Amino acid sequence: MFCPTFSSDEELDIHSTNGNSSDVSWDCNDINSGNHAANKKDFPRLFMIGARDEDEDTFHAWKQMLQFNGALSKNDGSQYQHLPHFERINTLKISNQYALSGGALRHSTVNDNHNLNSSTATSLSDTSKKTTEKQFLCRKMKWEHRLFAVYQSVFSNLLATYPDDPGFVIVEDDAVLKNPHAFVQEVCYAHNLQLGFYSLYRSPLQWKGRGSSSCMYLHGTVAFYIHRSMMENIVNERRRGWFCRFPIDMYISKMGPWYATKREIVDHLDMGRVGST
Repeated sequence: MFCPTFSSDEELDIHSTNGNSSDVSWDCNDINSGNHAANKKDFPRLFMIGARDEDEDTFHAWKQMLQFNGALSKNDGSQYQHLPHFERINTLKISNQYALSGGALRHSTVNDNHNLNSSTATSLSDTSKKTTEKQFLCRKMKWEHRLFAVYQSVFSNLLATYPDDPGFVIVEDDAVLKNPHAFVQEVCYAHNLQLGFYSLYRSPLQWKGRGSSSCMYLHGTVAFYIHRSMMENIVNERRRGWFCRFPIDMYISKMGPWYATKREIVDHLDMGRVGST
């Protein structure tokens, strides 16, 4: 796989009539997103997910950065804002519900007796039910299982709420936007080409030494673009050998290979886990 190449920030095809270098067009129809021909699309919806309270996460910092870099000028000199859809999703309740459920895999309901007559249904013993249900439980519930279940729930809701959206951008609630110009450019690259997954975070493991870094995704869900087909794969994952074995980022990596940015677009504060007890 060849790494995608991008123009420098100064050469970005950003529509701004006042020459302000901070202006960013949050529209993939306006962005020169690399060296590949693609069908242009609107900028995908952006969601911040996490279990922190709003006064503890980086939502407002992102919002300020989006607003500051989204001021564009009309021909008459007046300014307007063209901003992406940006929404915060708190996942603490989802995580806690999964823990209280005992760690059952999503869509693993085994008491579906609608095709049995009443006498047959009532004859099922509690022992047989519990034995069957164990097939859908991880042997030991870990934080990684909770996070996987959180992503399944969030993705399922997004797919149902926005059935016509081909892809989304997801950022964690301790991610920090460092380079809006590069962020837009690489999101639009992945979105226009409808890539299954594209990491917008350069992980430390990508460094190869001597100042160079790999463009291949290795791990982390700090910030990424994801196509709805990939989201559907994650939502429908019921195999205990996969769900219980791999954290969500390792699962995504196994489904690849995928690209990851080589630039410092998004930083990670790594503020620790919330609701992990």
